Amino acid sequence: MIRYTVAREDNIYKCFPDLAQCGDGTLVLAYRESLEHAPYPFSRIAIQRSFDEGCCWTRKEYVAVADSSKEGRWNNPRLLCTGGQNLLLLCDWFPLGVGEGDPRSEIHLWRSCNGGKSWGAGQDTGILGHICPSIARLRDGTLIIAGTQNCNLPPRDVDVRANVFRSGDGGQTWQGPFFVAGDPALCLCEGTVVELPDGTLVAYMREDKRQEYAYKAVSSDGGRTWHGPFRTQLYRCSGRPKAGLLQNGDVAVTYGCGINPRNLMLYVESACVAARAGDTLCDSHASRIGMIGKSVHFAIDHDRSITMDGAYSGWVNLAGGDIYIVQYILDDAPMAQIRGYRVSRGDYKLGNPHLPVALLSREGKNHIDVEN
Repeated sequence: MIRYTVAREDNIYKCFPDLAQCGDGTLVLAYRESLEHAPYPFSRIAIQRSFDEGCCWTRKEYVAVADSSKEGRWNNPRLLCTGGQNLLLLCDWFPLGVGEGDPRSEIHLWRSCNGGKSWGAGQDTGILGHICPSIARLRDGTLIIAGTQNCNLPPRDVDVRANVFRSGDGGQTWQGPFFVAGDPALCLCEGTVVELPDGTLVAYMREDKRQEYAYKAVSSDGGRTWHGPFRTQLYRCSGRPKAGLLQNGDVAVTYGCGINPRNLMLYVESACVAARAGDTLCDSHASRIGMIGKSVHFAIDHDRSITMDGAYSGWVNLAGGDIYIVQYILDDAPMAQIRGYRVSRGDYKLGNPHLPVALLSREGKNHIDVEN
């Protein structure tokens, strides 16, 4: 694994990055700047680009800037390449006097047709009351936005709901919300959606009440209806998960693990494990149905700061098969910085035949834990 310092200024807090890859291989990075974890006293959405697979990056340019005390706040930017040089940039917005749990919060969208070199004017998607959005594109062209709804209005059967919105016209209009998951015993949030090779959709969600494992829901009709939630193998998921499909058909998820300390983890599982409805952790018959060796954890980085923060991440699968990951982290910096990591298949390869079977079944797990 190769580690890079992508963006660091010791007087600016850089956080919540996401990453997209254009058709010509250009990498485009988006993140938010402020002076702390919350978007104060200003919030700025910054863009940087790389033309050499993440070794070097251009100087930052801003898509949106706001004074928190006079205008409002930008929160959590996300990126998506829809083909060629076409990019979508998404971010949730809190108007003046509006916070995360307020139903008046908005989601805005920007477009670039030249690989992130320039951006058009932002547009309001019309989606209200949802934070920490993620965006994905299905193979039929449908766009999916996943968001977290804080349910502070009656009927209040659950505190938090995970929903998705669908667009069949390139993001001009949106339909929804379509309910994904909500449970009074859980706090399911910060969802990320991936489409499997057979068309099944899987939404991975952080869980903040028990803080034991992340959960997932499964859809077979393009995100209109969902089944779940089901517990996953993402242990102690405390930082926004980012899921996607690798070139070989496996599912990869990066996520923050633990509260104090916090690590950035890469989790890879086969599509059949991802699509499986039910508890994949405690199935005593896992070895008899061939699931051993079909998933793996790999530790990417560890935040050594006593005021640790970070492990919100984005990633892309490079042309040669490597995974390039970005995250924000304090570690050795006085304010959060953006780091990049190039991870090869040899770093996290599925199924190590040299490990004893006892390690594969430790604590009822059906995967191998590998630390960097």
